[in-house]
Amino acid sequence: MSPPAVVALGLGIVFAGYVIVVRPIEAQIANRYAALAAAQQTIDHYPALSEHLALADRERNRLRRALARFRLGAGPATTLERFLQTASVATMRHGTTIRAIDAEPHATQLLAAVPPPPLDELPLRLTLRGAYGALLATIRDLISAPLASRLTIEALAPDDRERARPALLVAELRVVLLRSPEKPGVRTEPH
Repeated sequence: MSPPAVVALGLGIVFAGYVIVVRPIEAQIANRYAALAAAQQTIDHYPALSEHLALADRERNRLRRALARFRLGAGPATTLERFLQTASVATMRHGTTIRAIDAEPHATQLLAAVPPPPLDELPLRLTLRGAYGALLATIRDLISAPLASRLTIEALAPDDRERARPALLVAELRVVLLRSPEKPGVRTEPH
């Protein structure tokens, strides 16, 4: 065999060895480096993730404390008593009067496929009487009270019963008090 043929044969064997042995190992090494880079990125992400988890935990605790002030677990009588007490304090503070409080019938659920609301509702109609600024201050106190409720002003009109100076107004409000639904066999009223 001639020397150029031996050299070509030797180069062919080296090239074949490179293709058969070294190339697959290079691919495995590249895959391992990619996996290590992904693991490093995950490890680098843990401090930020743990910081976010701690922040979320603090926020959850703050929201629980804020929600606890509404006392959603109280029974219907206690919820109504707290609202009446809040309303009477607000009206006395601002010189308004409560003309009427009427209970509204509960809306019945017609569709069985619709899930029940997460909170029980105690709907009321509240009629207040007083000067414009005093009525607004009373309503503001009712809205900002630590009661879970929805309050809607449905009418605001002059009081036709009396011709007083300054002119008095009558405000008709729809109030829906919210509370946690009662579970069978669980007493939510205080003993």
